[in-house]
Amino acid sequence: ACGTGEFLRCVQEAFERDCENAASTRSQNRAVASSPSLVRLVGVEPSKEMLEQAQTKFEGTKSGSKRAFGFRRNNIFLQQSPAEHLLLPDSTSAHIVTCTNAFHFFRDKLQALGEMRRILSDKDGTLVITDWCNDYWMVRLYYWMQHLRWHWRILSSPQMQQVSDDAQYYPGPLSSSQLLELVKQAGFSHIEIQKYRVRVFSILPWGMQTLTATKNE
Repeated sequence: ACGTGEFLRCVQEAFERDCENAASTRSQNRAVASSPSLVRLVGVEPSKEMLEQAQTKFEGTKSGSKRAFGFRRNNIFLQQSPAEHLLLPDSTSAHIVTCTNAFHFFRDKLQALGEMRRILSDKDGTLVITDWCNDYWMVRLYYWMQHLRWHWRILSSPQMQQVSDDAQYYPGPLSSSQLLELVKQAGFSHIEIQKYRVRVFSILPWGMQTLTATKNE
């Protein structure tokens, strides 16, 4: 996951704190304590504009292409690609794949899940999805309004009417049962899902769900 890089930066900072704590307590895991750069964080984002915002979250020197960045403590790489077509090799790319507040945007959710499973390690690959939950009325209402807005834009724009049906499709959030079934269909195991509410602007209750699953039995 990438977006504007905020979540990726939080992960980086949390891992660096853990490494500092491990070093200060003389942890037995000396490899991690002495070299946080052994961990690679990859951010994937289809939007060039989002990637440009993500770049500003990190300090370091560019290495390789414009999409890859090396940093002083952790290695962070930013890639431009849709979730349905990840530019990473099979089975060796990731121990954990996270997707935060983005899954409802994916047009082909099953294909995206297939790509996530493909790049996960066969040994201990874990999937974590946190996204809007359509079980809650506030989420359904917001999606309904956005859906109407999108279709009004299509009807009022001759150019939009000429694009393919796939381009006109407006993706949306899933209910917890829909997400659970889709992840099962993609071949994941040990699936757990939790629904909960968060406060938006300290007032509005917003429905969320977090799902965890493993690649293999």
